[in-house]
Amino acid sequence: MRTKSLRPCLETLEDRLTPALTYVLDAAGNLSVTGQTPNAVLTITENAGNAVTVTDGAAFKIFNVPGNLSMNVQTLTPVAVLLVNFGGNAAGNVNLSVKSLGSVTMLVTASAASTVSGNLSLRTNGGDDTILVNASGGGSALTVAGSMSVDTGAGTDIVFLGGVGAVSVNGNLFVSNVNTLLFGATAVTASGLTSISTDLSGGANLVSTDLLSVMSGDLLVTGAGAADNVLLNGSVAGRAYVNLGNGSNSLVTGATSSIAGSLIILGGNADDNVTVTGTVAGSVSANLGNGANTFFLSATVAGPSISYVGGSGIDTVTYAGTAPGARLTAFLGNGDDAFTLTSGSLASAYLDGGFGTNTFTSPAFSAPVTCRSRP
Repeated sequence: MRTKSLRPCLETLEDRLTPALTYVLDAAGNLSVTGQTPNAVLTITENAGNAVTVTDGAAFKIFNVPGNLSMNVQTLTPVAVLLVNFGGNAAGNVNLSVKSLGSVTMLVTASAASTVSGNLSLRTNGGDDTILVNASGGGSALTVAGSMSVDTGAGTDIVFLGGVGAVSVNGNLFVSNVNTLLFGATAVTASGLTSISTDLSGGANLVSTDLLSVMSGDLLVTGAGAADNVLLNGSVAGRAYVNLGNGSNSLVTGATSSIAGSLIILGGNADDNVTVTGTVAGSVSANLGNGANTFFLSATVAGPSISYVGGSGIDTVTYAGTAPGARLTAFLGNGDDAFTLTSGSLASAYLDGGFGTNTFTSPAFSAPVTCRSRP
């Protein structure tokens, strides 16, 4: 009988490598941190002299980074925290992206007055995330010489800018996919365009700027199909464009707010409630669409026109402002609408209630007022 020989072979075993981060510092001084980690807490510290310390759990590495700093990592935990402290200037762009199996909290603070010499980008994943920039700890001013972008992805997310230390953005400021955005009581300034967009995840969204907020360019707020509640304080040196989208929305411009350009407001197919106070150096235009809408204006308007367009729902419009050089035009659309003039500070007014039983109330004043209603 012949004996059968066995040839030795290698058996493939399952991958038993421990997830780890990869650090690459190129010849130009750009640091890139990528990969996965089992640890829930990551820390980045920017110190004077371009010294950057990255801590992953209990391990840490120190680099000299005269260029850009980039992090794109995932923690294999349901709750992740990224702590970023600027104790010195960052020489280039800073791009930080952290994902987890659930939520991410990103805390960005300045323990000493610091400047990011390039752009600052903060990004999280699809969980219920929180990003605080100079809103917790620190207390010193943080300046971004370029633009700043914050993207929280899907989920019910919170972004808080300022509140403990000032935040200054010399370029554009972009905040995307947010559900709650708060500008804190310390100065938050943006020299370029300020663009804010909400998403559907939270069901109801809040955007609130503080009295000390300074937007030196245009302001663009884009709502989702959820209920968007927008409170604008502070100053806008350009135009303010607010697209509330569908949902039961509200917009209030505060009594101390100032808009150097025009204010343009768009609503959707649900009920919109808009209150315009403060000052508007340009014109005011509101198109709130269908729904039971309420529009109240008591602002000082220096522009040549104030216009309102409603839809097929019930519109309640009140003018109590100061605009001696403006022509007021209101098309309330179909439905049983009500228009009240409690101020005679206008150049002229044309009011069209559309089809329905409409009510017009106005004081006696010298400027021409034309009212039209269709049975």
